[in-house]
Amino acid sequence: MDFNGNSTEKEIGMNTNEDRVRGASESQPLQRDRARWDEIQSLFELCRERPRDEWHALLRTACEGREGIAFEVMSLLVAAENLPPIEESTAISA
Repeated sequence: MDFNGNSTEKEIGMNTNEDRVRGASESQPLQRDRARWDEIQSLFELCRERPRDEWHALLRTACEGREGIAFEVMSLLVAAENLPPIEESTAISA
């Protein structure tokens, strides 16, 4: 209750400005992480459309000093190359 005997926003279950600000700041890392993974996915798909010998040059140009992004994309590309085709890996025996 406030000084006049009125219920506060917290007491009646309303979000205060403080809660709204805290919620916004907590979601920012998630938004940055989402944007990072969207970029990784786009670069991965772009590389997959090109010959393997062009991947390094493409990533070097696209990432411009962001080695973490380039490393993540290259790791996914190498892993994807080593996977067996879907039809071989999903054989089901009756």
